[in-house]
Amino acid sequence: MNRQKPRALGAFYLNSFITLLLANMFHYSLIIISNDTLGSKVFTGILFFSIFIPILFLTPFVGRLLDNKNRRTILFSGQVITLLAYVSLFISQWLNVPNNVLPFLLTLMALIMGTSLAIVVPARMALLADIVSKEKLANATATSALFPMLGFSLAPACVGFLKNYLGSTSYFELLIIFQIVAMYLIVLVPGQSKAAGNNIETLPLKTYLAKTPLLKESLLFFCLIIFIIGPFQTLLPILLVEELGVSHVQRGLFMSSLGGGLLLGGILSRLYIGSLIKLGRIIFIVGGLIGVLVAFIASAKAASMAVALLFVTGALLGFAASALTILIQDVTDERYRGRLTALFSLIFQLAPALGGLVMGVIAQASNTRASLMVAAFIILGTSVILYLIFTQLNGARLQQKIANG
Repeated sequence: MNRQKPRALGAFYLNSFITLLLANMFHYSLIIISNDTLGSKVFTGILFFSIFIPILFLTPFVGRLLDNKNRRTILFSGQVITLLAYVSLFISQWLNVPNNVLPFLLTLMALIMGTSLAIVVPARMALLADIVSKEKLANATATSALFPMLGFSLAPACVGFLKNYLGSTSYFELLIIFQIVAMYLIVLVPGQSKAAGNNIETLPLKTYLAKTPLLKESLLFFCLIIFIIGPFQTLLPILLVEELGVSHVQRGLFMSSLGGGLLLGGILSRLYIGSLIKLGRIIFIVGGLIGVLVAFIASAKAASMAVALLFVTGALLGFAASALTILIQDVTDERYRGRLTALFSLIFQLAPALGGLVMGVIAQASNTRASLMVAAFIILGTSVILYLIFTQLNGARLQQKIANG
């Protein structure tokens, strides 16, 4: 397969950064509108989960498309649907719809966004393998993995500042404009025809995973690691405001500490993952530490302590998530990459959604702190159990030629 010029990779990276930042701003905006206007923790959890319902149904179809069709075209099509979600949110704010109609409109927007994510997330990951060589894929994946963390870190502060400075309507107009700019950038990446190796008959994905235990274990542990993002997104804004007395303006800045930690963890992973001999074991240790730190956050009595703990938790989470993403790209056979990245996308988006929904129900039945404490014990306990069971991941490290690539 022909590899593209540096300009194509630069356009891909810039498109990834812009669209991931905008998507995180959109998600955060939906949660804030739901919390501030409707005030239901359960509905916020349901809304967060509904974003990911289309992914459940579209994942197999998208995976097959990515293994057989032009990946750039598929990515562009998904970003057109993302634009539709932003336009819908702009129209709803412009019309100032009443509160009794708002839940239905928010759910509709979440479903539109979910449809786009079902396409965009796996297409972006699969397209990267078309742009760079196998030897450079690990490093390119590590760089690409920084953008979701950067978007997550900047989104709360950007939403708070821009809505205050511009007003809601102009803020949503800005989302639309930047999405269009990002879509132009992806046009600069030349389209690639299907790899010749993809014409060879392949096994069902389930059989392939059974024959690749490291890949299967990496996917399952990745699911556990990112589970906590859902409760963080849905419950931490409530904890900061209702329990710790943080203002609505400060809330966005404090939530950004998690994203800042995620970014730092991703950078550390990018710099050192190739030299870690016991990478798999370190990932398990990091998983256990995340559980311990979430328990401390749930018990925090001061906002400053919660924010500091949140930053450290984010750094550990960013390192583990980035390392697992690189491992998954590293061991994936190109013939299965489209279907595998679609499955990865499903896990990447569904696990936080389930976490937000389940912990939101627990928070509604008890309180926010108790819900976060349950999440902490789930992560810590499961990390210990999987450490004993997942022998392949326990001894995993990057292939040397790729680690040095």
